[in-house]
Amino acid sequence: MYNVPGEFGLEIPEECESVGICVDIPNYPNEQAKQIVEKLKASGVITDDTTELDDTRRVGPAEENVELCKSEQRTLTPKAGVDEEGHWHVVLNPDDNPTQQFAVEMCSVENSSCAKFVVFQPGYEGVCIQSYMYYPMRIIHTDGTKSKKNLKLPTTCSCVVRRKES
Repeated sequence: MYNVPGEFGLEIPEECESVGICVDIPNYPNEQAKQIVEKLKASGVITDDTTELDDTRRVGPAEENVELCKSEQRTLTPKAGVDEEGHWHVVLNPDDNPTQQFAVEMCSVENSSCAKFVVFQPGYEGVCIQSYMYYPMRIIHTDGTKSKKNLKLPTTCSCVVRRKES
């Protein structure tokens, strides 16, 4: 765990660093987030519905698709996320009234081999990697203001081909 200078002195657990998003922050400013959500709801800026990003790009019957990587579908309610410059930010998601949730697919074991029935040219191998995108999320600042910032979000687990290491 390390402290992030600036915004709230966040304590980011090590397991969050590689993913770029964190659902459990020990020193999350829950009371401040709760007050901001109440103000935003009162002014009609946000509603009781949470913002969700689901994976609607997948089409076709599941039984016709064969997944090449083992993965898990999860719904994340982030408390902190990292931007494109590598800076961590507090995501507006108080415990009792979350406003942003995201349906994601995460590799069960990143950098594992793709399904064994897939054969590659000699000298190449298939490896499962986590894919990400940057998605706009509401963040809060120490002065009580809020803004939107593109933060890193895991999206899919992909089988990629790479040269075998000698």
